[in-house]
Amino acid sequence: MAEVELETAGPGGPGRTADLAAPSAPTAARVRLHDPCRAARPRRTGVRLDDPYAESGRGMAIVDMLAPGWDVTATPVGKQVRCRVPLPGS
Repeated sequence: MAEVELETAGPGGPGRTADLAAPSAPTAARVRLHDPCRAARPRRTGVRLDDPYAESGRGMAIVDMLAPGWDVTATPVGKQVRCRVPLPGS
């Protein structure tokens, strides 16, 4: 299994990390995103992806399309969002 870890400094600031793991016979990629802010939980907003007036709220809808079954778990130092992204042809 190959793993890659990324340090991100997105809208939430530094301290967020993401890793991607792909098994040797890949049918899906496993993605884990760590966020040190335990309080803010990702949620589905109901915003349509094609709404030209929406300023935010599309992120988890896109994750839902790419990786059905994502989940969030608390960690000792924040939270982790986890999902499996099926690979083409699997």
